[in-house]
Amino acid sequence: MRHHAAHHLRSARNLLPLLLLLALAGCGSGGGGDGTTWTVTATAGAGGSISPASATVADGATASFTVTPDAGYAIDSVTGCNGSLSGDTYTTGPVTADCSVSASFATSGGGGTSWTVTATAGAGGTITPATATVADGATASFTVTPDAGYTIASVTGCNGSLSGDTYTTGPVTTDCTVSASFTGGGTGTTWTISAAADPAAGGSITGAGSYAEGASVTLTAAPATGYRFVNWTENGTEVSTSADYAFTAVADRSLTAHFALKSYSVTATAGAGGSIAPATATVADGATASFTVTPDAGYAIVSVTGCDGSLSGNTYTTGPITADCTVTASFAPITYTVTATAGTGGTISPATATVNHGATASFTLTPDAGYAIDTVTGCNGTLSGNTYTTGPVTADCSISASFRATVVAWNISATTTALPGTAAPATGGSVQGAGGYADGAAVTLVAVPAPGFAFVGWEEGGATVATTARYAFTASADRS
Repeated sequence: MRHHAAHHLRSARNLLPLLLLLALAGCGSGGGGDGTTWTVTATAGAGGSISPASATVADGATASFTVTPDAGYAIDSVTGCNGSLSGDTYTTGPVTADCSVSASFATSGGGGTSWTVTATAGAGGTITPATATVADGATASFTVTPDAGYTIASVTGCNGSLSGDTYTTGPVTTDCTVSASFTGGGTGTTWTISAAADPAAGGSITGAGSYAEGASVTLTAAPATGYRFVNWTENGTEVSTSADYAFTAVADRSLTAHFALKSYSVTATAGAGGSIAPATATVADGATASFTVTPDAGYAIVSVTGCDGSLSGNTYTTGPITADCTVTASFAPITYTVTATAGTGGTISPATATVNHGATASFTLTPDAGYAIDTVTGCNGTLSGNTYTTGPVTADCSISASFRATVVAWNISATTTALPGTAAPATGGSVQGAGGYADGAAVTLVAVPAPGFAFVGWEEGGATVATTARYAFTASADRS
């Protein structure tokens, strides 16, 4: 029995360390005692990341996470574990249980840049939220709430505008501040609302005058003929771009309605063969515009139309302009007439030709049977074969063609006679070479004196034409 008892005692002694180890292991996460740790898990939506993805934190300690937007995104919000965001670092509150941090992102116009808009309110009301983090180029809205007995006097800053009790900034591109002011008034308070036109001739204004506290005011700006409304300003600051400006009377106000002359665009276009300048003109309502129309060399203006204008020389002046319009110029080559005439023995064609400035024209010469081209002149041209081509034509001109016969028989006759007072025979000799000859043929007449005679000379029409017995010439006409 002692042996058996000793065996059980040894077994109990061996079991004690194991039970102690299990007890210590049971003191892990989920308890509040010393050594307790908790897991903080971080997740990020589209547009960025958060790191680390998880952190093991001792009970009551904090953890920090880095929030990184992608390009074109900004941090929208980071929540969870009772933490707060400073720049791009999110730090949890004291961690006493497993928890999660969640980051969300929003697109921005500035590559992830965000700006802080701070809102302040004067006495008599509040503006919320006190700050807003805004992506670059985005806007932010604030609620303006007057206290009892107060009304909103003005809200300014960040290029915003007030609609009712909501003030919306313009696109935010830097840190800026919105300021709200309030005014209190009793039932007997009146305010003076004055308004002026700039320029005075630009238009008229209705609605100015004295108004009870809190009354609705509408100022209406009506442009004069030829003018357009631009905006309302107060102390040099734009307050509205609507011609009808409505607000509540809570203070004296002095506003200016700005007007500008209407203007229109006149566009000028030119077809091939010339130009028109200027290409565009900005014209005040009811005014005119002038354009210079210039043909290229060898071209002439055909027409200029549009904008109810008229052409004088090469200047086109529009009518009074009351809307955008277009002026169009067209051109055509300058042309000249070349006239062709032919003498006896042939023809030339065409009889006339219309030729663009600086161009040439060609004509065909056709001799009649038995004729050849003799000469072709006019228009500084040249003859090649039976084609006559003018020089560059810069004015009306004429071509003249002449022809000559190519097969002609000429009669060459010759007789002899003795000089008066000489003895017989009366003929004095004989002649060789007389007869019929083709046109252009060579002719040689030979005088042979009779015995007792001597040759004296050749006569034609009573005039001496040669003094040698042998007389040579070319057949070009009948001769005796």
